[in-house]
Amino acid sequence: MKFSYAFRNGDFYPFAGGDRELPSPKIRKPYLSKLSQIGFEGIEILFKFFDPNKSIEEIKLLRKDLEESNLPCVAINAGAGSVADPKLGSFNFGIIERSINLAELLDAKLVNIAATTVPNPNLPGAVGATLISQGSSRLAKEDEFNKEARILAKLADQAKLKGISLTIEIHQHSIADTSWSALRLLELIDRENVGINPDLGNIQQAYATPEEEFEDAIIAVAPHVNYWHCKNANRIPMPQFNETFNIRVPLPYGDINYRFAMTAIKQANYNGYVAIEGIGGDSITKDTISLRYMQDLANDIDN
Repeated sequence: MKFSYAFRNGDFYPFAGGDRELPSPKIRKPYLSKLSQIGFEGIEILFKFFDPNKSIEEIKLLRKDLEESNLPCVAINAGAGSVADPKLGSFNFGIIERSINLAELLDAKLVNIAATTVPNPNLPGAVGATLISQGSSRLAKEDEFNKEARILAKLADQAKLKGISLTIEIHQHSIADTSWSALRLLELIDRENVGINPDLGNIQQAYATPEEEFEDAIIAVAPHVNYWHCKNANRIPMPQFNETFNIRVPLPYGDINYRFAMTAIKQANYNGYVAIEGIGGDSITKDTISLRYMQDLANDIDN
């Protein structure tokens, strides 16, 4: 088991980063070195800043910086949505294809996919943890699962030719937003190089009342995990608004019991990357707390 950084916040003086953007090349090297020094053994890169159709030289420079910092890229987060979406499916397919190409260029072996839809802000369930969630498995029909799986299987075949696997992230506003729906999609895709990313934090923030207990979810999917996003929050129910607010915190301090989750994962003999999702504020300090916590849990369980 190794611990990677699911990069989310690149603020590092004097770079006041944009939306999940890595620091500029001049500042990036000391930033990456700091992550390696803390103890991260790899990093997850977001596709949108390094499209191989547009920025080959920049990608080569990034790979050089990563290698020199001893912080390899272990996964590309495609950031794409549903490939079965009637409006955006073809666009999302292209994003995932290019994410596979980017993974090859950076020698990453995983592409993370969230089969999300773009919520309609004028309808209920567009944002926040409310009573309903647009694009959810609750609202999906069987033919939507079949279409999503059929197209993802084609992408999995492309990825396999390059020695790359796909991981389906359990994500709100997605057809795979629970353990059962992720497992159903995985069954329909039916490819050896596709697994599940059991992001329990996304289950936590999908509905005002979670569809399932985190413990049940991790037990159900643990044998099928090939990547693992970890984040946590404190849930604050606001029944007067039919909503629950989630306040992000370092992993030891939230409502998800990662000691339980880590035990379930290790009992299923998972030995891939545990990806600590970056958090706002002083992310270096907060994410170091999360990393140390997960490292300690892994050691405790081994002993």
